[in-house]
Parts: sequence; C-alpha cells; structure tokens
Amino acid sequence: MQRRFTADEARKIIMEQGEDAFSTPSENTTDDSDSDFFPELGSNESDHSESESPEGEHDDDESDEEEGERKQPEEVAANPWMSKNGKIRWSASNDVATHYIPPAIPLPGPTSYATARIQSPESAFDLFFTEDIIRPIVDMTNLQGYRTVAGWVALNAQEIRAYLGLLILAGVYKSRHENTRSLWDKKTGRAFFGQAMGHTRFIKVNRLLRFDDKLRRPQRHHATKMSPIIDIWTMWKSLLPRMYSLGREVCVDEQLISFRGRCSFRQYMPSKPGKYGLKIWALCDVETAYA
Repeated sequence: MQRRFTADEARKIIMEQGEDAFSTPSENTTDDSDSDFFPELGSNESDHSESESPEGEHDDDESDEEEGERKQPEEVAANPWMSKNGKIRWSASNDVATHYIPPAIPLPGPTSYATARIQSPESAFDLFFTEDIIRPIVDMTNLQGYRTVAGWVALNAQEIRAYLGLLILAGVYKSRHENTRSLWDKKTGRAFFGQAMGHTRFIKVNRLLRFDDKLRRPQRHHATKMSPIIDIWTMWKSLLPRMYSLGREVCVDEQLISFRGRCSFRQYMPSKPGKYGLKIWALCDVETAYA
C-alpha cells in the first residue's frame, strides 16, 4: 500500500532531496499510465519488431544481387552489346556504336606499286605488257604463220615487244594515216623504225597477228563476240587499276577505238573523230583524263 503525503510533507521532501527523488516514480507512473490509456503504443512496438523481418529479407535480396554481379562480367565479355548490369541490350548502329570513318582516297597518279618498279621506259613498258600477255600472242601468231606462210620464221617475245613499241611510237608521231613505207624510208622516214624491225617483217607480223587459235574460235564465239581477244583483254584490264590511282571525282564515258577492219560489232559514230571503230565504256579520272 502506497503512502500518501500531505502538501507540507511533499514540500519538505522536495526541498531536502530535490526533484530527483520525486521525478523517478512520476516517470514510471506516467509510462504505465500511457500504456493504460493509449494501448496503441504497445502495438507500435510490436509493429516495429515485425518490420525488422522485411529488412532481413531485403538483405538477402542484396546478397543475391551481389552474387549476380559477380557473374555478370563473364556474360558481358561474351556479348559486348550488353549493359554493365546485364539487363539492357544495345543494338549496333553507325551513329551510336562506332564513329563512321570514310575510307581514305589516294591522290590521283601512279601507284606505289608502279613507281617502285619503273626505272626506265623499258621497265614501264614491261609493267603493262607482261609475260602472261606476250606469251599467248607469240604462240598464236606463230601458229597462224606456220599454217599460212611457207618458210615462216618463228617469232619471239623480243620481236613482239618491238612491234608493239613501233605502234606506240607511230601514235606519238601522229602517223595514223601515214603510209608505213614513209616511216621506213631512208630519206623522209624515222631512223628508229628501220633499226627496230625491217619493214617486210613488220608487214608480215601485222597481217598474221593472232590472240587465239582461229580453228577453235567457232566453239567460243557463241559465248561472246570478243572471244578472239577476251583472254588478253581480261589480263590487260586487270593491270590498269594497279598502275594508276583515280581521284575523288570520276565519270563513266564512252570511247571509240578507231578500227575499219572486219568486225561484227564495229560501230559508226559520226560525232567521233574516227567515226568507225569499237565502242567501249571507260571509267575516267576527271582531273587527269586517265581512262
């Protein structure tokens, strides 16, 4: 049974012992009274204790995510288009994935392949008229010579080179419509022609020049009308890009190769200087006119 103090006694106790002796029982009684009059305070404590369990579960989830992050580097290494957390997949495009760098266009002019192999006019000539081109011309021309000319003297590669060189030199001198006899004339001609090859030999080679076997030509003619020269033409065409680099600006234009001989696809073009010839399509450099 608790003792009850009178007002005077309580005042004496407060004066003698101070507020500590009286405050402790009051606080205890306040806590008890609060729990009696506010029962929901007790429920808050229970709710707080129950809320600790989800935090534990959350910790477990974090540990699982950490284990997953340890495995992610292997997956990212296998697929470079996955995000760092392995949840976002990126699609490759030039704008996002890589910066597009246009290919470098070399300056127009002779290629490094050509300049490294040219030391003289003869070496420049051999770059275009290779052994693979000269050999079949020699073989097919000799074959035609043995068939049609009695006492035919075998043609060699050196003579074919001299024959082709004389044709180029005649073009340099603009002797397209000039009689060949005047070129070999001792008084009015050019001395170089007679020193390279005799006029009679030049006429025979010019008449018997062949690029394929004439007897087998009908078997190949049905495939293309260029069958007599298709092999030489293919090798010649493959050499041109290796010798010269085109510039940034190019165009495709028609070119008429003057020719008045017998040919099923010879064309007549009055707007061209030669008017008669073989028309080809050429890729030309705008700056240097190289075709």
